[in-house]
Amino acid sequence: MHPRPELLEQFACQTLSPEEIPAIEDHLLVCDSCQVALLALNGALQEGERRRYVRVSVDSTAHVKILDPITSIGPACSAKVLNICWDGMQLEMDRFVCAGSSVQIRLKDRIVLGKVRYCEPNGDKFRTGIHLQETLHRR
Repeated sequence: MHPRPELLEQFACQTLSPEEIPAIEDHLLVCDSCQVALLALNGALQEGERRRYVRVSVDSTAHVKILDPITSIGPACSAKVLNICWDGMQLEMDRFVCAGSSVQIRLKDRIVLGKVRYCEPNGDKFRTGIHLQETLHRR
């Protein structure tokens, strides 16, 4: 079920109560139409933004599997999804991943395939930018 338009607007303006935020974030991870609606709402708020699509902050867990045979080491690792947009996402991970590596990201009810754009140290973690290429829905 989609959130009411006023809830999306409050989310964009960061005026939702802390109790309401997780449900909206979870929904945005899986609903393309609400992502588009939020992007439209954020347009006016992001005048100085140089990215093609507005990023939506989220706080969700994911599992990342590196698919390139040369750089794939061990099983999938846990990651934290920091933000998403129409064609990308930023993750915080415990390990370094080479730029250009193909990855599979498992979210709550979908699997996303993408390529690593960058992986930069951030304290004892790594901020990793992913260019999304395909989304598969799990059943």
